[in-house]
Amino acid sequence: MPKPKVVYRLAKRLDCGHLEELNQVALPVFYSRFEWESMVSMKRTYLVTVSAELVGYMACNTDGCVISFAVAEKFRRKGYGRALLKYGLEELKKTGIPEAILRVKVINKPALMLYEAMGFVVIQGLPNYYSKGDHGYLMRCPLSLKIGSTSFSIKLWR
Repeated sequence: MPKPKVVYRLAKRLDCGHLEELNQVALPVFYSRFEWESMVSMKRTYLVTVSAELVGYMACNTDGCVISFAVAEKFRRKGYGRALLKYGLEELKKTGIPEAILRVKVINKPALMLYEAMGFVVIQGLPNYYSKGDHGYLMRCPLSLKIGSTSFSIKLWR
């Protein structure tokens, strides 16, 4: 059996429908088609496909803030998220952006472990950021360092 074709690339306007669909099943925060078209137009939304099927995406703004990151459930824990995050951070680095930032729920342990393994550190706790009692972290990754280098993190609510 031939190995499936894995592609990491910049998202195009034609991808917006698939990005919107994955966003709606993978995350509690939904973006409209208009918002996806706006994010894709910034040329900072990256995706990974396997045999032309959307596996995951990383949507960023022009300042290097990761607005949304998701991997389809059937592709999780297979390395696609890590490789996509590395690809996206390398692409941001090429544009001259000095650091990436993101927000993540404190209870999202798999995402926290991935982000920390890729070099993100917690720089601020965000009490009730998602809703009352649903805290978040603001995390930062300097892009001047080797992408994926491990680092320490402040443990605020763990």
